[in-house]
Amino acid sequence: MTLLLLVSSLWGHTSFATTLERHWERPIAFQGKPPEGFSPLEASLNPKACGTCHPIQFVDWQGALHSRSMGPGVVGQLMDLREDVQGVVGCMTCHAPMDEQIDEFLDGRLPEGVAFPDDRGLYLTGVSCGVCHVRGHVRYGPEPRIRRPMEGVPHGGFKVSRIFEESRFCAPCHQFPEDGYSLNGKPLENTYREWLESPYPGEGKTCQSCHMPERRHTFKGIHDPGFTRKGVRVEARVDVEGEKVAGVVRVINEGAGHYFPTYVTPLVVVRVYQVDMEGRAIDGTFEEGKIGRYLPLDLSHEIFDTRIPPKGSYDLEYRRELKGRALKVEVTVYPDEFYTRFYQSMLARGLARRGKALIEEALRNSLSSPYILYQETIPLIP
Repeated sequence: MTLLLLVSSLWGHTSFATTLERHWERPIAFQGKPPEGFSPLEASLNPKACGTCHPIQFVDWQGALHSRSMGPGVVGQLMDLREDVQGVVGCMTCHAPMDEQIDEFLDGRLPEGVAFPDDRGLYLTGVSCGVCHVRGHVRYGPEPRIRRPMEGVPHGGFKVSRIFEESRFCAPCHQFPEDGYSLNGKPLENTYREWLESPYPGEGKTCQSCHMPERRHTFKGIHDPGFTRKGVRVEARVDVEGEKVAGVVRVINEGAGHYFPTYVTPLVVVRVYQVDMEGRAIDGTFEEGKIGRYLPLDLSHEIFDTRIPPKGSYDLEYRRELKGRALKVEVTVYPDEFYTRFYQSMLARGLARRGKALIEEALRNSLSSPYILYQETIPLIP
């Protein structure tokens, strides 16, 4: 079994603000026939069409993981699942949930009447503009900050809904159901619940506060070093007593509104070791700690869960004989650690057939994603 299968008026408020479930019924139903007078551009579901009038949002989205939610790792797996329609739909329900996208992937072509398709394939646009903002060719969005004249507004403008600025808007894809697949009493993805149980709701801080600052569509997360450093702080304290070195490295989740890391795919490794005068590591001086929710590839059980809750911390103690001139502290983030193991296993076992080239690409991508979050060299001998 693969990983994917396991797991009113122009500015008027619309009533679906109180029915999030209706907005997020998935797969997202076919848009249907465009309203009379819509140009091909207005009827399009292609993000490039949206970028014609919303260039900043389009460029932000292009650099975000939402635009790559149907990346080579997902598509490579789905290539070998194409005959399992139910399985494909289950995966694409979050990764590319519009009926137009799903039909295109399954049939190899866009449904008739879909205007201005993406030349790469509409399904490859993943979580695109239309996934969040378009239902039945009607555009929805948050309250506008600037009121503009209504005359000549493309696609009849949009309808306002406050749910776009609430954390619960993100939950359908970022919170697995309580009665869904769980380990140790925790859903495989539990991000919304982690936020809900944190101090941040009481402080008025939503998912959008961090991941969409100033309504930017960057959706930055653990793959971005700068963004991650804003949420996590590292402190190192070391003492030398005679021939002994003792200390502690503390990783503090002071800004992430959920556990750090929140999902099962990343792993954060804290390494402490002594170095000689040339900066070379000295054998026998290493101490290592791992922060994450670590699972086997079959997702059968939880090996460990050392993730840091909001406002919490993780300590790695260090006690060794003094052998070096300095102590090196490194915190390395492996955003795709689980995927790396998973793709390697797929290829080694010959499970990737039609999608083999894509899985190989996904493996290369996952191997290139680690970065050093924190690094410090602390002198031990004056």
